[in-house]
Formats: sequence, structure tokens, C-alpha cells
Amino acid sequence: MTGVSLPRRLCATTLGDLLGNLHRGRVTGTLELTEVRGVTAGRAHKIHLREGLVVGVEAAGVEPADDAGAQGFGGPTLRRLEALFALDDAELSFRVAHRRSEVTELGPTAFLKGRARARDKRQAPPEVAPAERTRALSLLGLDLGATSAQVHEAFRRLALRFHPDRHATARPEEKKALSLRLVELTQAYQTLRA
Repeated sequence: MTGVSLPRRLCATTLGDLLGNLHRGRVTGTLELTEVRGVTAGRAHKIHLREGLVVGVEAAGVEPADDAGAQGFGGPTLRRLEALFALDDAELSFRVAHRRSEVTELGPTAFLKGRARARDKRQAPPEVAPAERTRALSLLGLDLGATSAQVHEAFRRLALRFHPDRHATARPEEKKALSLRLVELTQAYQTLRA
């Protein structure tokens, strides 16, 4: 398994990413997945690979009767593999395996296309509503065409102006008002930086 990095747990990646790495590394062997949570904890599954291609799957809990009459390329193997894509977490290990005879290889399109990727799990920053953006710019004293640098500069200037610590002689009510204004400015700045 030269040049292929294998995490210890499936929760650190996705099965699609893992199989993609093994495919690109043209790895031959057996990927073992052992469930770690729930009532199925300890249940082991195996994905057999030859030169990066899936050639067999042993999925605990997928009954042989489920595979009877499976149609199409790699039907039983693909059906067992489908069950493993539902796993959220498992301990991972890789073992050199014996070659299997008379097996149907699944190409990368069959076992990777349309699969969840780790990068798909990452959430994009939320979109800022136009009204929120306009309000935030107005609080910072900027117009709609303000650049990121202008937003940063306006926030710094106003934060220095309204920071309660810069007004040592202010009465408690005034300091509270300054603090509230600083909170508003900070929220506006964070809205525009999202």
C-alpha cells in the first residue's frame, strides 16, 4: 500500500474517498471495516480489491437471499457494497488478501460515481440576505459598493471610536451604550466577512 494513506476511522473520511484513494494507488488486498457503535458494534465487513478495483464484498448482515436474482454488472457485489456506503463510522484496517478466482471487477464508475465525499460534508458559509448586507454596510457608514478592505478599515475606525475602554471618564450608562454600539458594529462586520 505504498503512497496510500489510510485513516484509522471511517468518520475521518468517506468510503467513497477511501475507495478512490485505493483505486488511484492500484492497491491489492482487503479493506476491513469494523463497526464501532450501536447494536451492530463489532460487525466486520470486507472489501476485496485487486489493483484498485473492487472484486468482492463481504457485508455482514446482507443475506445471500438478497443477492439471488441480482441483475446487471456486478449485481451481488455492488448490492453488498451499497450497504457499506450507509456506514457513518467504523475502524479501518487493510490486509494483503489471497487472489480470488472467477470474480467480477467493479470499475471506479460503479463504486465511486455519485458517492458522498468529505468535501461535500463541509458547509458553505451562509448567504447574507441583501437587506442584512445593506443594514450592516449602513451601520459601518459604507455604501453598497464597499470592498473588503474598506469594510475592515471602517470597522477598525469605528471600534476604536466606540470602545468603552477609550472613554475612561464616561458614566456607567454611557459605557453601556458604547458597549451596545460596539456589539452592533461587530455583528455588522461579521455579517459582511461571512
